[in-house]
Amino acid sequence: MRGVACEWWIDADDEVHASTSDGLARGLAWSADRWADRMLVARVLAQPERVDELLAEYAWESER
Repeated sequence: MRGVACEWWIDADDEVHASTSDGLARGLAWSADRWADRMLVARVLAQPERVDELLAEYAWESER
Protein backbone atom coordinates (compact mmCIF):
# COMPACT_ATOMS: atom_id res chain seq x y z
CA MET A 1 0.00 0.00 0.00
CA ARG A 2 1.28 3.41 -0.79
CA GLY A 3 1.85 5.79 2.07
CA VAL A 4 2.24 3.03 4.66
CA ALA A 5 5.64 2.67 6.31
CA CYS A 6 7.05 -0.83 6.19
CA GLU A 7 10.44 -2.46 6.71
CA TRP A 8 10.20 -4.89 3.78
CA TRP A 9 8.14 -5.88 0.78
CA ILE A 10 8.32 -8.13 -2.23
CA ASP A 11 7.46 -6.58 -5.57
CA ALA A 12 5.61 -8.07 -8.55
CA ASP A 13 8.91 -9.48 -9.86
CA ASP A 14 9.50 -11.33 -6.56
CA GLU A 15 12.38 -9.03 -5.63
CA VAL A 16 12.88 -8.32 -1.93
CA HIS A 17 13.13 -4.68 -0.86
CA ALA A 18 13.96 -3.60 2.68
CA SER A 19 14.60 -0.46 4.67
CA THR A 20 16.31 -2.19 7.62
CA SER A 21 18.48 -5.25 8.12
CA ASP A 22 15.69 -6.90 10.13
CA GLY A 23 13.34 -6.14 7.26
CA LEU A 24 15.80 -7.70 4.84
CA ALA A 25 15.98 -10.83 7.00
CA ARG A 26 12.20 -11.09 7.00
CA GLY A 27 11.91 -10.47 3.27
CA LEU A 28 14.55 -13.07 2.44
CA ALA A 29 13.00 -15.64 4.78
CA TRP A 30 9.54 -15.04 3.32
CA SER A 31 10.73 -15.26 -0.28
CA ALA A 32 12.60 -18.51 0.47
CA ASP A 33 9.52 -19.98 2.20
CA ARG A 34 11.59 -20.22 5.41
CA TRP A 35 9.70 -17.78 7.65
CA ALA A 36 10.68 -19.70 10.79
CA ASP A 37 14.35 -18.94 10.02
CA ARG A 38 13.97 -15.14 9.90
CA MET A 39 15.70 -14.62 13.25
CA LEU A 40 18.68 -16.73 12.16
CA VAL A 41 18.95 -14.71 8.95
CA ALA A 42 18.83 -11.49 10.98
CA ARG A 43 21.63 -12.71 13.25
CA VAL A 44 23.80 -13.73 10.27
CA LEU A 45 23.24 -10.36 8.60
CA ALA A 46 24.20 -8.56 11.82
CA GLN A 47 27.25 -10.74 12.49
CA PRO A 48 28.45 -12.32 9.22
CA GLU A 49 31.80 -13.22 10.78
CA ARG A 50 29.92 -15.68 13.04
CA VAL A 51 28.03 -17.48 10.26
CA ASP A 52 29.65 -20.87 10.93
CA GLU A 53 28.94 -20.67 14.65
CA LEU A 54 25.36 -19.49 14.13
CA LEU A 55 24.59 -22.22 11.61
CA ALA A 56 26.06 -24.88 13.89
CA GLU A 57 23.97 -23.60 16.78
CA TYR A 58 20.87 -23.60 14.57
CA ALA A 59 21.54 -27.16 13.42
CA TRP A 60 21.92 -28.31 17.01
CA GLU A 61 18.65 -26.65 18.05
CA SER A 62 16.81 -28.02 15.02
CA GLU A 63 17.64 -31.61 16.00
CA ARG A 64 16.03 -31.27 19.43
